[in-house]
Amino acid sequence: MDVYAVIAEFNPFTKAHERVLSKIRSAGASHIIAIMSGDYVQRGTFAVFDKYVRAKCALACGADLVVELPVIWSLATAERFAFGGAAIADLSGIVSHLAFGAETDDIELLKRAAATALDPGTDALVREYVKNGSTYPQAQQAAMADATGIDADIFRAPNNILAIEYLKALIRLRSAVAPVVLKREGQAHGETLPDGQYSSASAVRAKLLADYGKYGPQFPREELTEMMPSAAADIVLEAIREGRGPADPIYADRAMLAVLRRLTPSDYLKYCDVSEGLENRLYRAVCDAADMQSALALAQTGRYTNSRIRRAYMTAYLGINKDLMQRSPQYIRVLGFTKQGRQLLSYMHDAPAPKLPCVVRNSDLDDLPSAAREIAEVDSRARDLYSLACRSVRPCGTNETDGIVVL
Repeated sequence: MDVYAVIAEFNPFTKAHERVLSKIRSAGASHIIAIMSGDYVQRGTFAVFDKYVRAKCALACGADLVVELPVIWSLATAERFAFGGAAIADLSGIVSHLAFGAETDDIELLKRAAATALDPGTDALVREYVKNGSTYPQAQQAAMADATGIDADIFRAPNNILAIEYLKALIRLRSAVAPVVLKREGQAHGETLPDGQYSSASAVRAKLLADYGKYGPQFPREELTEMMPSAAADIVLEAIREGRGPADPIYADRAMLAVLRRLTPSDYLKYCDVSEGLENRLYRAVCDAADMQSALALAQTGRYTNSRIRRAYMTAYLGINKDLMQRSPQYIRVLGFTKQGRQLLSYMHDAPAPKLPCVVRNSDLDDLPSAAREIAEVDSRARDLYSLACRSVRPCGTNETDGIVVL
């Protein structure tokens, strides 16, 4: 049995994602597990549709089992995002391969880069570049190029960066899971204009939000099927009619300002991965700004990326403190499965230790240790606040009442 895992956001699920799952199946996967971000994504904002809608799309288009990457890791740096996903794959007890896309399919080059990144000497180089005014990502890229002699462009490509982080995580975990790299094709990451059938998720999100303003709940199916698989488009259309998306940060704008204006600079230090006086800048920006977009612009500095500023504000909004950010995954929460995926739950139950406990029913949380329940409580609170970014605000507690997806 070859069980492949893929760590993804599916924000939203596109034809390019469907093709990736098909390529994984063709590579020899007997089963595919998607370790998917919950209601928040790594760029520091709300997922365009909630985790159950996106899980249903993935299951309808090639995945066998979808489990959650909790908000502590989905709303984190690339390093923490990759580590959380890789740890869940490794400690599932059944994953044999971790598949991921990259701009290069030279796995040996990527492995060399990962080993170099973990060398203490490279870390010293990174700190030197930061001291001289580079952002942390710029410093990492320059230090890696210096240490390896590899063209710096390799370290600037977004999927290569994440691929290296996955490989670093597997090394740190001393994992027996085998990495499999798939060369990325189609539109580049972050492109916001539709480009044929393999448009980027960013382009699909942009079109969804723009066209929703035009059509509202009567969103035409043909607008989606150009960029999404038919099955995923039907699931998304149902969610749109129910008011469960597309989530737009502007709906939650004043709620976020209300929470963030109540915090002090020391609160920002407690909740955010910030230092060197940035907490004062974050505080002043929300006090002076009339909306979150303006606050982001006011808080922006040359040292910190826009994504990092967004993550800082979002983690403060959700009340995720630094102690929680440093933890490792404590359990695996199932979002949905197919008939074939149900077999994987049995395999996970019977897998030898060490492994993470599997949460299928909410009552399973009661049997977890307090550290694990604390993480689950953060996810529950985050889901309640996610609803404020949707057209129809749902009552609190849907993390406990929404049933898992079974196809």
